[in-house]
Amino acid sequence: YKENGTTGYLTGIRQGEGGVRSLAYQSCTSFKKVGNTNMIHKMPIFDWTDNDIDMFIKEYKVKISDAYTKYGLERTGCIGCPFAKDIYKNLEVLYNYEPNKYKATQHWLGDVYRDLEVELPFDLEYMDKLKERLPIIQKRRYEILKKWKPEIAEKWNPNK
Repeated sequence: YKENGTTGYLTGIRQGEGGVRSLAYQSCTSFKKVGNTNMIHKMPIFDWTDNDIDMFIKEYKVKISDAYTKYGLERTGCIGCPFAKDIYKNLEVLYNYEPNKYKATQHWLGDVYRDLEVELPFDLEYMDKLKERLPIIQKRRYEILKKWKPEIAEKWNPNK
């Protein structure tokens, strides 16, 4: 943004999708400070309904991503996001249809998935690494709980 003098950006966020979107944004324009720049965030389809989307796709012959038409996903987002609602399904789809992208997500985020205890039984190598890491995860959880929630920590003691 600095290099190109960018002062704003567009996204396809729709309020009708619900969840955080329906609470985080009240209109099709928001503002965000990035460094010393006040960025304008425009969401041109913010108030579109599912029907509006379907009509636009049909009228303008928009090619729909294989993620929806072939892989069966209902939502997409940042590839491999560990905070995705359906992270298990998203990773399984990548594993089956986009193996190189799956390998990339494992390279960059595999430890995060394991620390979140995401189980991926379709990937035996991943599951072996998760099993190996579980004692570390359990010990870490217990230590954090002892510090911040001592009243429930003993329930999570891995040495019991």
